[in-house]
Amino acid sequence: MLRRVPTPLKIAAVYVGFILIGACLLGLPAASHDGLTATEAIFTSTSAVTVTGLSVITAGEDLTFFGQLVLAFLIQMGGVGLITLTVAVLAALGSRVGMEPRTLLQGDIGIGRTTRLVRLVLRIAKVVVLCELAAAVLLAVAFIPRHGWADGIWHAVFHAVSAFNHAGFDLFGDSLQSWTENAYVLFVVSGTFILSSLGFIVYLDMRNGWRWGGLSLHTKLMLVGTPVLLLVPFLGIAALEWTNPDTLGALSGPSDKLPAAWFAAATPRTAGFATLDTAELQPATTWLIMALMIIGGGSGSTAGGIKVTTVFVLALSAIAFFRKSGDIRIFRMSVADKQVQKALALMWITLLVYLLAMFILLATQDADPLDLQFEAMSALATVGLSRGVTGELDQTGRTVLMMLMVLGRLGPLTLGYIIAAQRPPLTRYPNGEIHLG
Repeated sequence: MLRRVPTPLKIAAVYVGFILIGACLLGLPAASHDGLTATEAIFTSTSAVTVTGLSVITAGEDLTFFGQLVLAFLIQMGGVGLITLTVAVLAALGSRVGMEPRTLLQGDIGIGRTTRLVRLVLRIAKVVVLCELAAAVLLAVAFIPRHGWADGIWHAVFHAVSAFNHAGFDLFGDSLQSWTENAYVLFVVSGTFILSSLGFIVYLDMRNGWRWGGLSLHTKLMLVGTPVLLLVPFLGIAALEWTNPDTLGALSGPSDKLPAAWFAAATPRTAGFATLDTAELQPATTWLIMALMIIGGGSGSTAGGIKVTTVFVLALSAIAFFRKSGDIRIFRMSVADKQVQKALALMWITLLVYLLAMFILLATQDADPLDLQFEAMSALATVGLSRGVTGELDQTGRTVLMMLMVLGRLGPLTLGYIIAAQRPPLTRYPNGEIHLG
């Protein structure tokens, strides 16, 4: 019976099942000081497993150490991938990994072939452990002097896990606003989620050598696109917010403003931490951040959004059209038509889901439309940045956000599997004429 269930539904079932398990654990009396309602528990679990970061509670104040430990575990499982971790454990125990787990994993991490998949998973697990450990050690240097040894080490570990997995959960109660003037912490945290946003595919590709000509087209696009998507927003946010008395204008000088502007430009691509009050940003800055949120990070990473390479493929296809070029070319390579179709499908599915969610939110919620647009985009792109209205939404609004978080996490995975599993059609039909524009 289970063999007949489509693989995308199996992937979704694994994530939804783990969300329910997480909600049960967070709902235990030992997980919180005053007890969480069922809505708060399931919303928090959904946000953690989908590595979003939107929250209706204050994790550092409402959760006990056990609850925070559960939250960190949910983030780690949701970020690395439940199926990825399952295959890694089976391989470490010496168990044989059959074709069904391999096929599920193929859809989970977006790789279209199953050869040497177990070795790939073990390498991914090694990268995760090393990166999170390094981030925790670096953050402990700053956190221990302020919070003491025990709390400092735990804060360092928790925020390293949250940063690497782009979850955006924090234990300070104000995201990272209390560290806005600490450039060291900002660069460590941003460096952690920027590196992880490149994606495991890039890491594994670069293990074979750093020679530019030997890198895949995907890796080249990520290595070029990531700096552009960091530098341009950094300059834009710095210019727009430099004199805003509620954001950068409240800081003492360039030595504080520039790191804060850098962090504000880096975090929207699904990290979710905030050093500035998002609700006080200029409207133009808010729209810039929303655009960055929907772009997201790299394929095969813990980041959300439609992915950097998707945006590049869409842009390159438009350029090729205006140049009247039959092929989409870059770096002396061409992009297959199937990749363009996948990019278009991702864009349209994301747009339709977002518009439907906005229709429901605008019809049912008494809140500022811009705030609702921002929260919905943050949920769908699994970012976690908030303008402060998530906690004020009613049950309908919170349900919409939960569905957006799940769809935002699973949408690219399931679509990636569908594309990878497609077989060429046996029948071809003549082209028909359609007038466009």
